[in-house]
Amino acid sequence: NLAQVLVPRRMVEEETNKFNFCGLVCLNARLRPSTPRVISQLKCRVGVSMLTGDTVEAAVAVAQRSNIMPSNEDDDDIDIAILDLCGDRLQWTYLGGASSNPTRAFTKASTSRILSSGMPLVATGSAVEYLSLKSGEGPKSRATELVRRNWDKFQVFARASPHQKVLVASNLKRIGKKILMCGDGVNDVAAMKIADCGVALLNGFDDDSSPATGGGCFVDLENERRLRKLRAKPIGSNRRKFRRHKRTKASTRRAIVKKKINEALRDIRTKAAKSQGIDSPDDPTLKLTTLEIKQTFSEISRINKEERERRLLLRKGGAGAAKILAEEDKGMLKEQAPKSLIGQQNDVDDIKLGEASLVSSFSCLRPAIDGVESILRYGIAATAYIQVVHDRIAQTCITHALTILTTYGHDIRYGKRMDLVDLYVTAFQGEISNQASYSPRPTLSA
Repeated sequence: NLAQVLVPRRMVEEETNKFNFCGLVCLNARLRPSTPRVISQLKCRVGVSMLTGDTVEAAVAVAQRSNIMPSNEDDDDIDIAILDLCGDRLQWTYLGGASSNPTRAFTKASTSRILSSGMPLVATGSAVEYLSLKSGEGPKSRATELVRRNWDKFQVFARASPHQKVLVASNLKRIGKKILMCGDGVNDVAAMKIADCGVALLNGFDDDSSPATGGGCFVDLENERRLRKLRAKPIGSNRRKFRRHKRTKASTRRAIVKKKINEALRDIRTKAAKSQGIDSPDDPTLKLTTLEIKQTFSEISRINKEERERRLLLRKGGAGAAKILAEEDKGMLKEQAPKSLIGQQNDVDDIKLGEASLVSSFSCLRPAIDGVESILRYGIAATAYIQVVHDRIAQTCITHALTILTTYGHDIRYGKRMDLVDLYVTAFQGEISNQASYSPRPTLSA
């Protein structure tokens, strides 16, 4: 960690005398527009914490922008309590706010007061490591145990090395928490192996590929994509429209392919009309040559082949699917933002699997945490559906036992037709429950 090495001031002054000052460079890695929205939705159901190797100040600034902790814009007097290791002892430090005493000793009284106050909490990696390895008796040991039982109340863990990230994950599991960790680099691999579920982000995306850069115009592509999926599902007010047009997934895909074919044919006819001196490509007097007819069939074959390969790659997942979705995002971005506001973007060929994908349970095909919300949403729906199925099986067994006892008690045979009726009713109920459970929801609400 070169950023944490203490360099003598005299050495810095001697080295800087050899250079000429030219100016300052300010680097700003913008958050994607979907990040605050997704984290706000996640906080309705689960606790959200940031685990990073950045400094405390940088981590707090990003946490406030992403709604992990309250922002100073909402409350100017908000205090952020930081647990840090100073030398060989722990201490509490207040960041921001209007506190008259910026530091507090690490005692049971001060720790209990801070943990119960509800203020945002930050812990450094060195403090986590010190508390994880410390043992003994005394007042400070009682404060240590108090912190160990409340690791889930810390919103940010800053300046954490890969080993310290593992300690954070282990401490959270020790107090009975289930952990889902999202990461992209080799620094996160060890901690993701400890977590109950890992979600990896692919590498090679442009940092500002989601928002439109250059003019301050930000587009939440993940939210737009989610709304398009909702509009393509027969739920809510869409049921009447789907019932009228009898739309299915296959018909929707055929409509997209047909649109691409029409655009390609339009281009061929436009070039043919221009070469023959005809103003409009829709002129009935326009006749295509043998070469142009051959080109037409080639374009139709190419578009169908690309669609088959696209569906195969999307079903397979991985970097190939991510490249296809990145190309679609570029087209969606051009529709949502003016061309003058769209910045230079990386080539989709740079997208590849990162080190975190080797140990993760899931890999997000886009450079955003919107996939984490989808994983939790579908997990909740699957759990609810399994519980409903188990309850229905128990109810069906009890109903069949009562029916058989009743019919045989009155010398009535339980015939084959009654079995078919029961089977049809059970299958119909299962299909309705399955559709209701897996239908996408607008948000992960409380």
